[in-house]
Amino acid sequence: MLRIAKIFLSLLMLTIIFSFVFSGCSSNSQSVQTGNGKPGTDGSSDESSDNGAGKKFDGKTLVLTGSTTLLEVTNNWAEEFYKEFGGRITVNGGGSGEGIASLINGTTDIANSSRNIKDSEIKNAEENGITIREIPVLYDGIAIIASENINIEEVTLEQLAKIYTGEIKRWSELGGPDKEIILFARDTNSGTGEYFLEEIIQRKGTKKDSDYSQMTIRLNSNAEIVNNISDTDNCIGYVGLGFVKPEMNILYIKEDDSSQNVMPSIKSVRERIYPISRELFVYADENNISDIARGYIDFILSEKGQSIGAEAGFVPVK
Repeated sequence: MLRIAKIFLSLLMLTIIFSFVFSGCSSNSQSVQTGNGKPGTDGSSDESSDNGAGKKFDGKTLVLTGSTTLLEVTNNWAEEFYKEFGGRITVNGGGSGEGIASLINGTTDIANSSRNIKDSEIKNAEENGITIREIPVLYDGIAIIASENINIEEVTLEQLAKIYTGEIKRWSELGGPDKEIILFARDTNSGTGEYFLEEIIQRKGTKKDSDYSQMTIRLNSNAEIVNNISDTDNCIGYVGLGFVKPEMNILYIKEDDSSQNVMPSIKSVRERIYPISRELFVYADENNISDIARGYIDFILSEKGQSIGAEAGFVPVK
């Protein structure tokens, strides 16, 4: 009897472990395919209820892919959703572009994005029979951080644009040390990187020919920018508000020379006074939202879901 009990306990533990497919930060993690071959569905009706035999979404799968800005809070959302409702959830990073492309290609249920979907992506989706549903889930601010040896306190949006186009090359031009500015930015698949290009470097679309300097070092995540700047002198970079820590050298931002400088914070983003603020989104196929995907969206927009977002350093939309 003791041996039988041990075997039963082992099987129970394996069932618990494998009921939650949770793949962390890599864009290379495998998506889950079930039932009719589309992610997040099992061929059953979207009508689902707790029948008393388990949690509401036991046996259902959900794949979430995209923005690394949203990656940490998505992991937190997925973990809490699983605890309450069950299901098998896969979380992939890869950037906003990767998430939207995966939604269009049918390999993810929900795309996380730190930028608005492009017209070209909407067109590709329509050609694939997909009707895009855009859902704002949080507000975010983009903080400008510098190495500890940089003693300037603030920059204007114009100065920031000139730094990243290479027009301003040395910190001494801004009142800092006579050192060359080392530029860090997000990679080309990043929604944060594209937002920064359009809003700052291209001055909200008024200078569409402007681009990142060829000297810019492009990195895959907010965390990589933080780590590189903390280890290297003379650097500047940008990260989402959720990645800001008190010990960082965070620069105040001014709209222009006559404006008041503002520090990125939950308060300044909520009140819309911080100049580099944005919405964060999830995208889904309106024609093919599974019951577990609908449940997840409802959860992240609920009071609890928004509280999880606030704890991760973002500003709730509700």
